[in-house]
Parts: sequence; C-alpha cells; structure tokens
Amino acid sequence: MSTIRGFVLGVLATVLFSGTLVMANPVLREIAFGVNVSINGKIIRFEQDEQPFVMEERTFLPVRAIAYALGLEVGWDAETSTVLLTGGAQSPPPSPDPEQPQPPVSPESVQSSSFSAAMFDSGGGLGGSVTALPSVSMFGSSFENAVVYQSTSTGANLRVFSMHNLNGRYSRLVGTIGRVDGSGSRDIIYTIFGDGTILAQHEMTANDAPVSIDIDVTGVSLIRIEVGRTNTQGSGTAEYAVAARLYR
Repeated sequence: MSTIRGFVLGVLATVLFSGTLVMANPVLREIAFGVNVSINGKIIRFEQDEQPFVMEERTFLPVRAIAYALGLEVGWDAETSTVLLTGGAQSPPPSPDPEQPQPPVSPESVQSSSFSAAMFDSGGGLGGSVTALPSVSMFGSSFENAVVYQSTSTGANLRVFSMHNLNGRYSRLVGTIGRVDGSGSRDIIYTIFGDGTILAQHEMTANDAPVSIDIDVTGVSLIRIEVGRTNTQGSGTAEYAVAARLYR
C-alpha cells in the first residue's frame, strides 16, 4: 500500500459566501492508496482516477464503481444533492431490536398441512371407530379437518387409534382436542406417540373444555394417537376429536 503525505483541503468544494470566495485552511493529511476491494470473492478493478484510499483510519470508496459491481444504477439529484442507487436485489428488512419484545410467529404464516389428511390407518376394539370429518363442534365452537374417535363399548380398556405419516417433513403439530358436542359423557385419556415415544398424554372428562396442543414433531416419521376409556362411568356414545395441522 503506497502512502502520500500532502495538503488536502478540509472541504472538498469552495463555498461562495457574501460574494466572497472562501476556502478552508489547508491541513496536512496522510493518504494511503493500494486498497483492494472484493465483492463475493471477486476483486474489483478501479480506473486510475477512482482509486479507493485510506485517510485517518477511514476507507473511502468510489460510489459509482462499487454500485456497478453490485449491479446498481447510479444517479444524482442536484436539487437535494443526493446520490441515487437503484436496482439490484431488494434490501433486507431491518433487524429486530433485541431490546424490544417481538410478536410470536403465527403458525398460519408458515407452510402447513391438515393432520387428518396425513391419516393412513385407524382401528379399534369392539364398538370403536375413527373417522375423518371436514368439521366438528366442540364446546360451542367449530373446528375444521378433525379426526373423531368414537366409542360405544362399555369396556374400560377400549382403545381406538389413528396412524399419521409425517415422513420427517414437519416440525410442529398444533391444534385442539376435545369432546364433540352432543356425544356421550364418558371420560377418556388420549396419548400421542411419535415413532413409538410418548409425546403427550392427557385425561379429559366430558365437562372439560377443549385442550390446545403444540407438540414438537421435528424428525418424526409416524404419529399414532390412541384414545381410551379411563373407566366405565358415563353413558352414550363418546366422541372426542383432534382438529390439528402440521407445520414445517
């Protein structure tokens, strides 16, 4: 890197003030040339009259040459004394302030699939069945794409199940589990398995409000949900539903 010591004006332009041409007092500055600039691994070649340099530990680069290397057009707005750079890739959004609380990411903002659509097998004992329905009502609210687990048997050991193929493509299972409005009053326990490991388990009574679930299923290939009776109490055909979506 070559160094030149000489007189450099404290301002880069003369100023006309009250009809008199005024120039700043010259001061001694050290300028170092030979600065190399690399953009994405490519060294930029500069013309002789636009060489970058270092002065007072600051590096000065020619705007036009750098802009062209980045695929930008260069303009000049004389009215506002503004250099205009246009084109190229869209600027990224500003980084969030780490001191400010950030809003939670909505599951709807990422790619998702219906959990019921991933069901490929189901079954149960005598008096049990599993059905995928476009919508159900739980606790007075409507839920779409539900898997309904129905039991009419009086046996306390009844288990009905559904199998869902994820192929390791999802990271979250988000939804709601609850008793279908108008169905029987039997209590149940549900268990959610991921590749044979219990991911969630919860007991519910007929009077409980629906329960929200948000389960990490990263890397899971197969989900199995079992719904079973906790006792022989209650009456009627009990129906509990899982209305959920899978998110990548």
